[in-house]
Amino acid sequence: MKATYTNDIFALTDSLIKKRMKALHITGASVSIVEGNDRIYSKGFGSADKASGIPVNENTIFKIGSITKVFTSTAIMQLAEKEMIDIDLPVKYYLKNFSIKSRFDDIQPITIRDLLCHHAGLPCDDLRNYFTSDPDAFKSVVDYLKNTYLVVPPGKYFYYSNLGVNLLGILIEQVSSMPYYQYIENYILKALDMKSSAIILPEDHLKNISKPYHRGKRRMGPSEK
Repeated sequence: MKATYTNDIFALTDSLIKKRMKALHITGASVSIVEGNDRIYSKGFGSADKASGIPVNENTIFKIGSITKVFTSTAIMQLAEKEMIDIDLPVKYYLKNFSIKSRFDDIQPITIRDLLCHHAGLPCDDLRNYFTSDPDAFKSVVDYLKNTYLVVPPGKYFYYSNLGVNLLGILIEQVSSMPYYQYIENYILKALDMKSSAIILPEDHLKNISKPYHRGKRRMGPSEK
């Protein structure tokens, strides 16, 4: 049975969100509550651009950051369902140029499942040329890893790695024979009718993007000068 919602419940929701934003020094937030296929609550709070006095509304677009991992993992599992990828095979089976140095003895090959579960033992990040208007292409991670070392042995420990997810993006391109952004848009975003989401945002959406802030202070994003 579908729940009944009253104005009092929504007023309480507003109050709770505002309190948490204040406590966590959050400049702007857009919140939606979905039940089944219905959106029962959608509202913006705070500022999308403090300097220009632009508030957040339900159409404000935020840079997705690490939530991109959800799309990347979904794409990998779609390819696995189509039997185009076996997640228990070594990464090197698909990416012949992949290698990384190790100080550990008798290590097992890094599998796609290891990458999905952050059990590959890869370093967390590569911040070379990151805070710039011209960042390195994510494909450069393969060459970068050739000169780095495993942090922990593969398959034994959880160690969060953005570089591992970069490798998954390269795998998607390799197996699907299309650019990463195109695969995500064709097989996930369009399928879910996510018209305000994109890897490469259309020009007419740029005006709705929130500026990045950290604890109330403006921060420059990696694509900003």
